[in-house]
Amino acid sequence: MDDKKAATKNQHYVPQFYQRNFSTDGKTIGSYLIRQHKYVPQAAIKHQSSGDYFYSPNMKIEEALGALERLASIAINKIIAEPTNKLPQNDAVALYVFTMLQVGRTPAFVKKMEENANKMGMMMFKKYIEAMRKTDRSSEVEDLTDDVLDAVSLKLNEPGKFAVSTISSMMDTCMDMVPNAKLLINSTKKPFITSDNPACLYDQHFERLGNIDYALGSSGLQIYIPLSPSFAMFYYDGECYKAGMRKRHYIEVKQEVDVEQLNKLVACTADEVLYCFNGKTSISDLESLTIAHDRYYLEESVHTFETMKTETSEIIGAHSVSMFCKLQLSFIKELPTNKAITSQTFNYNKNRFRKSVYLFDRYRK
Repeated sequence: MDDKKAATKNQHYVPQFYQRNFSTDGKTIGSYLIRQHKYVPQAAIKHQSSGDYFYSPNMKIEEALGALERLASIAINKIIAEPTNKLPQNDAVALYVFTMLQVGRTPAFVKKMEENANKMGMMMFKKYIEAMRKTDRSSEVEDLTDDVLDAVSLKLNEPGKFAVSTISSMMDTCMDMVPNAKLLINSTKKPFITSDNPACLYDQHFERLGNIDYALGSSGLQIYIPLSPSFAMFYYDGECYKAGMRKRHYIEVKQEVDVEQLNKLVACTADEVLYCFNGKTSISDLESLTIAHDRYYLEESVHTFETMKTETSEIIGAHSVSMFCKLQLSFIKELPTNKAITSQTFNYNKNRFRKSVYLFDRYRK
């Protein structure tokens, strides 16, 4: 196989250009394998966060992603070169699109989708078998015992492709957070780290209200993505929070505890690997982050509902479970209107989603 074919076959879900921002030589990156508790100081970037035809043998997807990555790379390079200069709108949008794609183009997102499809599919299949056992066709399913059914799992065909398609269809959901986005400039001696799942979703507002599950349209949503050891983007619900100075597009992070909290968020969202600038993050810090990962990481991200019976049918369902890690950041505060909402006064129909999401949903209808 020639080099070009090999490069195309090996499809990165965390782009190489992005990983190079955490590299000392542009070819290798500090890699900490979470489950093995093993640090590899110079892991080859060309083999990190990639898989053979992860998206599809159809190269159109890889080519489209590559074009978007080039635009994002231009935007990130501008940030690194002149961080206090505000990005032009086209670069800001390119960086947002890149961030949203990173939310949904990784194995972590694929696992969540497969888990949801598997649990819902198997629930429906078991109900069908259960109904068949009560008919005169019961002999057709007599070999399908509960033990056999429990051993069955469903798999998506070309899950990487499906993941990209799914997140692309939700691209507009968080556009309202682009004007509020803040560049985080790390002025401490402790660097930002990243992972094999670098775009981190969180919701401190819902955490305060009692760990209410959050999604892309949720009130109080936050999206954090490190761009290098010194820079990161922070998207947030401007109707819920105040972050830094209103008229300034960046926040200078001066407290190491904030960097530690953001690195904890990265670790708890990571799938299997943490990445760092070799020599700048200590092994003891990485081991501590692994402890946080083990404590808060969701082994199951989808829970099924108890079957609800009506007079004529049964209702089954599943819902996503959100990760909470007691995140605390000194530079972000809840606005008084949202802070006044308590777990007792929270109204699912009024307070669940951002206003812009309700308006966008109405517009689409």
